[in-house]
Amino acid sequence: MAADLCDCMQPLTEAFQAIERLSAEGDVDGLEDAMANMEARARTSEACTVRLEEKYGDAMKEQETRIREIMARECPDVVAAMQKADAGFE
Repeated sequence: MAADLCDCMQPLTEAFQAIERLSAEGDVDGLEDAMANMEARARTSEACTVRLEEKYGDAMKEQETRIREIMARECPDVVAAMQKADAGFE
């Protein structure tokens, strides 16, 4: 499950990282394109996650802590991006 979630979230993570980089560089034109790309990747990642929820059912919720632990080890860049994104919405 964790590996599948890493795969689902990797494209969105890459888009998020591009936005961070372009923002730091002050590249407004590139940032505009990157935002559109991130929106498209967010839809794709969301659809992927929904498919995983259908595939694994309640096991994803029941094993959430374990899945997060494995993801932190297997795809730390994804976890870091998710944490940064979540912090931006608090």
